Amino acid sequence: MEDKQEPHPALPVSGHKTGRQAAAGKKGKAAIREEGAGKPARHKEKPLAVPLVFCADADYGPYLTVIAQSLLDNAAPEHNYHIIIFDCGIKQADLSALARQLAPHKNFQLQICDISAWLQHYHTAFNVTEGQHLSPAAYGRLLIPQLCSQYDKIIYTDIDVIFNRDPAGLLSIALGEDYIAGVVDTNIEKERRKRAGVKNYYRKKLGLRDDQAYINSGLLVFNSKIWRERSLVEQCLAILARQNFRRHDQDIINFICKDKIRYIGSEWNYYCNLNRSAAETIADKDKAIALYHFVGAVKPWHKPPKTQGQNALWWAYARKTAGYGRFLQEAQLNKAGLNAKANQYGCSFLGWPVWRVKISPKKKKYFLFGLAVATEKLDSKKQDKLFYLLGFRLFRRRARAD
Repeated sequence: MEDKQEPHPALPVSGHKTGRQAAAGKKGKAAIREEGAGKPARHKEKPLAVPLVFCADADYGPYLTVIAQSLLDNAAPEHNYHIIIFDCGIKQADLSALARQLAPHKNFQLQICDISAWLQHYHTAFNVTEGQHLSPAAYGRLLIPQLCSQYDKIIYTDIDVIFNRDPAGLLSIALGEDYIAGVVDTNIEKERRKRAGVKNYYRKKLGLRDDQAYINSGLLVFNSKIWRERSLVEQCLAILARQNFRRHDQDIINFICKDKIRYIGSEWNYYCNLNRSAAETIADKDKAIALYHFVGAVKPWHKPPKTQGQNALWWAYARKTAGYGRFLQEAQLNKAGLNAKANQYGCSFLGWPVWRVKISPKKKKYFLFGLAVATEKLDSKKQDKLFYLLGFRLFRRRARAD
């Protein structure tokens, strides 16, 4: 007997709702609301509209103000920047903080789009386990061409980045018939060259030839018009409904776009892996870097600020935000757990997680094959540590008197 296939939820349509209308979005449809962030600046000539989309959930929502600050510091006054937030469960306090930050700037607009219902509907298809630092919110980028239908070309970046240059220049990339523009993922390319099993996966699963490079999805420029004309969003959803991928949304983007990718310079997706390498000293050569991407499970906000290096780059912008005190306090709570060896954060085999440690401000969870097996919690009042195994408390480690 043939299984009855569950229909896809209706795709969101472009439009504007405000206030309580946004909170009343129905399942499968994105509710859109705008936050007061100032009207576009008026110029004699029509200013360039620079649309940028960011996807975030409750975990990443607080750090929207930091990426926004880096954008404010590098933006050109003659352009209008349309900031579009794909809301996947962001706390209202964090959205309000972002709106207050952008409000004084006349050439910045803020639009909020609630897509949490859509993500919840497709949660099982995303195949994201609790132990991974990737959130299902990452799949929100697949909706960009459909939801932002007023734009023919649109920029997307992850939240764990900071701008070091005005992104408006990305809109001058001539995409032609190409579906997307992005930067080659050098880590993946190294694995493809070194390991036959990895190479076979990308050749057989994604159809990538040896002469076709794999791109990282941390920064993308969508040729949205082509995506809509060729129903690429629907194709992505249909494939995700019946197949699993090791690198989730990044794999599906490379699969769909493999013959239609415009490769751009690595300065637009410069990797800063705080978990694996020592921080580099900030030097004049860094001026050539357009966007810093803090890849990996360990983010800059997990560690207290340093006076120099890649960690300091993020904190330099964080200091200018209203949330700096909160970020600093949470980083200090994390400090004890993050000063250990780098490999404590996990390992994988052929792309599948074997064990992993997930760290949050007040607890550390240990996963084995994707299942939570142990937890270390911080008693914020007494600063004691509580240890649990399979949900049962084992012991309490008392805080040192000094």
